[in-house]
Amino acid sequence: MKGRPIGSGLKLEERRRKAVAEALESDLPRAEIAKKYKVSRRGLYLWLSAYSRDKKKGLSSRPTPGAPRRLSSAQMKVLEELLLKGAKAAEVVTKIVRV
Repeated sequence: MKGRPIGSGLKLEERRRKAVAEALESDLPRAEIAKKYKVSRRGLYLWLSAYSRDKKKGLSSRPTPGAPRRLSSAQMKVLEELLLKGAKAAEVVTKIVRV
């Protein structure tokens, strides 16, 4: 797998925790567990290593790089609702120019 998988940092952290818990508690081969969680075997071993170094924070998500967002959570929710409804519902009028 190349690049960051799709999902929020919290969802990805939850995925790591589930995979590590399964690797530690089950008798399944690590390759099967890695395949189930769509990660390389090396990735699974890195997660296990991080967990063994620091059980509390070893699998935590790192902060997203870049400037902090300027919209509040409430504003983001309104924006998401408008985008899901579409431009006409939000009374946005544009001219489409085809070349």
